[in-house]
Amino acid sequence: HPANTLSLHDALPILYTLAMGAIVTASIAGFDPATCTAVILPTQAAANNYCYSAMPFMSVGVGSVVVQSKHPNEPGAIGSTIQFRLLVMRFRN
Repeated sequence: HPANTLSLHDALPILYTLAMGAIVTASIAGFDPATCTAVILPTQAAANNYCYSAMPFMSVGVGSVVVQSKHPNEPGAIGSTIQFRLLVMRFRN
């Protein structure tokens, strides 16, 4: 695979780290929202009740999963800074 393209089978081993205001785009060959799903798996327990430990915003599209530290319509620059892995699964052929 090219360095920035994953398959449905190799997305989980990558450890992603969000920075404030960051957008992480994972290109995943064969990913289709009609037949696949993606789940954010935090690698550490929440450190506190603040937004830095919150689950980030995720959107999916054909061939990609996009994770943002906060919802795009949310005001301000503060958002999640968690480390996570993506679990990507095909649920129907």
